[in-house]
Amino acid sequence: MACPPGAPATNVVVVGGSAGALKALRTILSTLPAELEAAVLVTLHTAPAGPGLTADILGRATALHVAFPVGVELLRNGHVYVAPPNRHLQITAHCAETTQKRSSTIRGPLWTSCSAPRHTSTARR
Repeated sequence: MACPPGAPATNVVVVGGSAGALKALRTILSTLPAELEAAVLVTLHTAPAGPGLTADILGRATALHVAFPVGVELLRNGHVYVAPPNRHLQITAHCAETTQKRSSTIRGPLWTSCSAPRHTSTARR
C-alpha cells in the first residue's frame, strides 16, 4: 500500500520497552507539547491477545494525538503511533505501517527501519 500524500513529520522519535515501561512512557509523553515537530513511534511488549488499551492509556497522558496506525499512515508532527498487540510497527517512506508479528523480540522492523541509512538534505528551500 502506498503512503498517503501530505507533508510528512519533520522528525521522528522512537521509543520501546516492556509492558512495565508504560508508566515511564506516560511521563515522557506528558511533557511533550501538542505542537511537537516530530512523530513519535512506540512499541511495547504486551500480551498478543490483550485488549489493546495502550493507545488509550497513553492518550490520556498527553495533548498529542495517540492511536494505533490503520494500514499505512503518513507520519505527522504531533502524532504518536503505537504498535497494536501482536503487530510490528515499521517506517516506510515517511509512513507508519503495521505488519504481522513473527517474533517475540522488541527488536523488530521498527528498529531495523529506523536504523537504516537515510539520505537527508540540509538545504533550505
